[in-house]
Amino acid sequence: MASQCLLELTVYDYLIYAMPIPLMVLAAAIAGTFYLYKVPALRLSNKYFVWFLWFTVLVEIIGSYAPIAFFSNYKYFSFIENTVYVDNNWVYNCSSLISSVFYVMYFGNLISNKLRKSILRYVVVFYVVSSIISLVGSGSSFFNKDSTYVNLLGTLLILFSIILYYFEILKSDLLLNLKKLLSFYISIGVMIFYLCASPLTIFSDYFNAKNDQFVEFQAHLMLYSNIFMYSFFIIGFYICSKNKSY
Repeated sequence: MASQCLLELTVYDYLIYAMPIPLMVLAAAIAGTFYLYKVPALRLSNKYFVWFLWFTVLVEIIGSYAPIAFFSNYKYFSFIENTVYVDNNWVYNCSSLISSVFYVMYFGNLISNKLRKSILRYVVVFYVVSSIISLVGSGSSFFNKDSTYVNLLGTLLILFSIILYYFEILKSDLLLNLKKLLSFYISIGVMIFYLCASPLTIFSDYFNAKNDQFVEFQAHLMLYSNIFMYSFFIIGFYICSKNKSY
């Protein structure tokens, strides 16, 4: 009976700390779809962004197999027990690489300076090639550990592309219409999230799962940073859907 209560408590904690994240992703994707419906004439990059949100929803669904299996004591997805797929890190390692490339290309597409755009393209190519080499060469770490290289370098590139995007705004009249720019809301949400999430990847190499305080802190920070980012996306979709003529 005691073990059963412990299992129920663990499932409860998982629902409290984990489920709000995929729900927020889904809410942002739905809000983005509504935005596409309300604003038929818009930048192609914003359409890609909404599709990217639905891709993220799919990633969250696929990645949920591991916690479902664990908290059900492998009653579900029993075939992954004692295999390299027992963890879902391989899903998020691939997702982190794709997400980083997407955000860099998204903000790079908003930059008019040809030299800066070319630099971003070459850097992205280097990032993709080097990340694939890093993931393939990591062996079993690809399946049971977050890739520090992919996450850290990806974060630096995203922040760099956002800074270039802000320079683009400063030298144009767009500065007077920030509240009407969907890309501005996206940049704020993405920047805050990666500034919060990236340090966790670094320090997770020094703290293991037995450090309850770090695990709890990590869970809370990831929860609130995700809620902040996707809330900013939803706010941006709502406000910009009211400015069809802009």
